Amino acid sequence: MLRKITLCAVVLLVASGASAGAVDSAGYLDQVLGDALGRSLGEFDARVKLEQETRETRRIEGDKLDAIRNAEMEIQWAEYEKAKAEKKRQAKLVEENEAKIKAARRAADIARIEAIRNSGASNAQAQNNATIMDAINRAANNIAQAEIQGRAASENAYATVNALNAARRAQADAEAQLVAAQNAAATRAAQAQVENARKQAEAARLAAARQASAAQSSAAASATIMAGVVKGGAGGAITGNKGSDTYVAFGGGTAMSPLAPKAGAGTGAGASNAGAGASGGPGGVLLAAREPVKRMEAVAYCYTRENTSADFGDTQWFCDGPIQKTELKNTMPQALEYVGCAAADIDHRRVPYQQGFILFCEDALLPYDRDMAEKMSLPSYILVRRNTYHCNSVARQCDASNAISVVPGHG
Repeated sequence: MLRKITLCAVVLLVASGASAGAVDSAGYLDQVLGDALGRSLGEFDARVKLEQETRETRRIEGDKLDAIRNAEMEIQWAEYEKAKAEKKRQAKLVEENEAKIKAARRAADIARIEAIRNSGASNAQAQNNATIMDAINRAANNIAQAEIQGRAASENAYATVNALNAARRAQADAEAQLVAAQNAAATRAAQAQVENARKQAEAARLAAARQASAAQSSAAASATIMAGVVKGGAGGAITGNKGSDTYVAFGGGTAMSPLAPKAGAGTGAGASNAGAGASGGPGGVLLAAREPVKRMEAVAYCYTRENTSADFGDTQWFCDGPIQKTELKNTMPQALEYVGCAAADIDHRRVPYQQGFILFCEDALLPYDRDMAEKMSLPSYILVRRNTYHCNSVARQCDASNAISVVPGHG
């Protein structure tokens, strides 16, 4: 572009010189201008070439300078941010320190105020504390005393129940002894009646013998009748069964009476009591010879409200048994003793049921005992495991030691 401008200037100068009409100087001027123009163009081309050669170098150097400046700016910016953060942190520390100082001052003020208050109320507080501790001690003593009294009341209640049960057993034994005495008295009376009947029969036999010589025809009939009477009473005692009891007939009835013994059916039971037969009529006596009484085994139900674990040590249990139901928790053996089932085999004869266990008492039920099997409507798989006792009396205690026989349960 610069070259074009230079050429234009030269052309204008040439044109202006031609118009002057200086023919002799035109050639010189052209030569001068041509030389000047040649030198200028050569310098210009040299400068352009130099410019082209150094341009890339300057660009690379400029890029380097830009990179250096950018790096310096980034460093300065990082230092600025760091300084800014440090300043912010210092301001925060100052703020926190001021807050701590304010809090410490406030705490000191509160402590001072509390100290002033406490210094004025320390005696009253000490007195209140002493009153509270005294009340606590009295309450603890009352609780301990109440627990002791409750335990004593429980023991007294159990002792009362046991005494009542002992009285019931004694009454039942007395009634059984009275029945036995009445039976013995009836037996003796019956034996006396048999002896009287024997004597009457002997007298009748002698009278019949005396009459035999007077009336030959009636003697045979009288002898037949007397023979039947004598045979019916001479044996002394005839045994027979009626229901579950065995009866002994002494003398009794005519030959046509359903109670009269058959001829020759007498046993040796009456041989020591009578030597001759009893006379006919209603004078005969029936006495029941005792058979073993069949009684079922007593059971108890023990349970705990915590769980159904078979831990029979320290675990507290409630029991319901033949004589009563406990209202306080006890160990399993003690609770079983209270309900009248002390002989139960805790380890080997127990059946899980509902919230606890059914235990077998190793003893027969008495007439006044509570039958827990009937009360709880126990299922058959538990009932079949009860023992059956054959006892001498329904009113006396009956277990394996004094029963006639024991039929073990199975399950």
